Order: sequence, then structure tokens, then C-alpha cells
Amino acid sequence: MDADQIIARQRACFQSGATRPLQFRLAQLQKLHDAVESGEQLLFEALQKDLRKSPQDAYTTEIGLVLCEIRHAIRHLRAWMKPRRRRTP
Repeated sequence: MDADQIIARQRACFQSGATRPLQFRLAQLQKLHDAVESGEQLLFEALQKDLRKSPQDAYTTEIGLVLCEIRHAIRHLRAWMKPRRRRTP
């Protein structure tokens, strides 16, 4: 499958509304969290090879920050998705 086909499938999925429900979004965030955690060793190796970062430095400045942000999004997603009333001018 080429890039144009992948993009078309992604757009169709988004436009279908399948990505709107809270449970779908939470599941995707959890999958991303799990993927980062399970690929941690590969990420350490890549960061060492590309940027000469030690595992401790890589976790502190790269991987740990991403995992923390994903957990933050999971915790706050429900509140972020609540409809809010806004006044119009």
C-alpha cells in the first residue's frame, strides 16, 4: 500500500466519525503508551546511535516525557471532551 492509499484510508476513517468516541480515543492513547513502553529498548538504541544519548538521558529527555504526556492525556481526556457553552458577541 502506498502513502496516498494510507492517507485516503485515514481520512475516510476520520470522516466516518469512528475517532470521536471517548472510548476509541482512550484505547488509541493506551495503545500508543504500550507501544512506546514495549519499544523502549529499541528507542534507547536509536537515540544512542543517532544522538549519543545514554539510556538515562534518553528516558529523561525523550521517552519519559512522551509517556508522561500520554498518561496526562488519558487522565484528562474526559474533561477535555465535555461540551462547553460559549457566549457569542
